[in-house]
Amino acid sequence: MAIGKGMPLDSAALMSTVLEGILYGFSVLMFIGAIWALTHERHMRSVNRPITAVAVLLFVLSTAHMVVDIIRTEEGLVQYRNIFQSGPGSEAFFTEISPETIVIHNAIYVLQTLLGDGVVIYRCYIVWRSIWVIILPSMMWCSVAVTGVCSIYKFWHASIISGNVFGLLVVRNWISALL
Repeated sequence: MAIGKGMPLDSAALMSTVLEGILYGFSVLMFIGAIWALTHERHMRSVNRPITAVAVLLFVLSTAHMVVDIIRTEEGLVQYRNIFQSGPGSEAFFTEISPETIVIHNAIYVLQTLLGDGVVIYRCYIVWRSIWVIILPSMMWCSVAVTGVCSIYKFWHASIISGNVFGLLVVRNWISALL
C-alpha cells in the first residue's frame, strides 16, 4: 500500500536503485576517461595530482553510494520483507528513516556534494584569479556543510517513525535547508 498517492515505496526503491546503477555505469566510463585524460602520455611529475585525487575520491564515494543503495534495497525487499516494527511488508522498511544505511547514504551524498562544489569553487578561483569571485560561493559551500552535517545528525538521532520522512518536523527542516 502506498503512502498517499503514487508509486509504492518498495517499487520506488527498486526502480531508483536500477536507475542509479545505469548512471553509475556512465560514471565508471567518465572516470576512466578522466583518468586517461589526466595521465595519458604524461610523466608522473606532470600529472595534476589534486584533481586526480578528487576524481578518485568522487569515484570511490559514488561506488560506496551504489553499494549502500544495493544493501538497503536488499534489506528492504529480502531480509526484512515480513518482519519489521511498523508492520508487515517491505514497504514498512522503506518508511523508516533511522536505519544506519540511510544515515550512511546521506553522509556520502553530503560528502559528494561538498567535494564537487569545492572543485567548482577552486576552478572559479583559478579562472578568475580573484578572491572576490569565490566569496559568495564559499559562504554557500559552508552553509551546505552545516546543513548537511545537521541533517545527518538529525537522521541519526531521529526516533523510528513510520510514514513520510518529511512528517518529522525536525528532520524535514534540515532536509529542506540542504536541498
